[in-house]
Amino acid sequence: MDIAALLDLDGTVLDTEPQYTALYKSLGEQYCPEIKDFASQVKGRTLANIIETFFPDKGDIVRPKVYEGEADFDFVYIAGAKELLEQLRANGVKMAIVTSSEAAKMEAVYRKLPEFRSYFDAILTPSDFTKSKPDPECFLKAAAMLGVPRERCVVFEDSINGLKAGVRAKMKVVGLYTTNPREIVEQFSDIVVPDLTNFGIDDMKRLLELN
Repeated sequence: MDIAALLDLDGTVLDTEPQYTALYKSLGEQYCPEIKDFASQVKGRTLANIIETFFPDKGDIVRPKVYEGEADFDFVYIAGAKELLEQLRANGVKMAIVTSSEAAKMEAVYRKLPEFRSYFDAILTPSDFTKSKPDPECFLKAAAMLGVPRERCVVFEDSINGLKAGVRAKMKVVGLYTTNPREIVEQFSDIVVPDLTNFGIDDMKRLLELN
């Protein structure tokens, strides 16, 4: 039977979280300075959810600023990510990106990393699900699209909202402490790692108790 890797994008496959932190820190300081540590609160959420929750009357201002910021991002793989993707692909593991990033941002990723799409059987963006992380809907939809039952799926995440979504989907969760402190990430993870350098298919199988 198939197994699947369901991977978040930012802070998990691509090393963009410092850029998002700077972007949302700036927006928080400008438009909602009363909210402490604004950047960490919004990570993992869709842009639509962020605007609805924090900027209900400023969407026309905030959305273009986010798009402009994302267009200038450097898209670099997290350490070990590209090697892991290649290993899983070679071993027939089904893979999906499950991201809160919108289509415009993904097009920028594809332009800068032309090989990116070839790794994945599916790429889910907010147009593919209705509820933002930490709701598990996005991961459950990804599993359904790949035709793999939840008990044979491993979620790779770094944001607290994303980790909670993986737990609520009742899937095994690999937590990367690329964005949040290890002691927080491990509360919502079956295993924690600093990056993907030393994680491979055998580790995935052990998590799924297939070894």
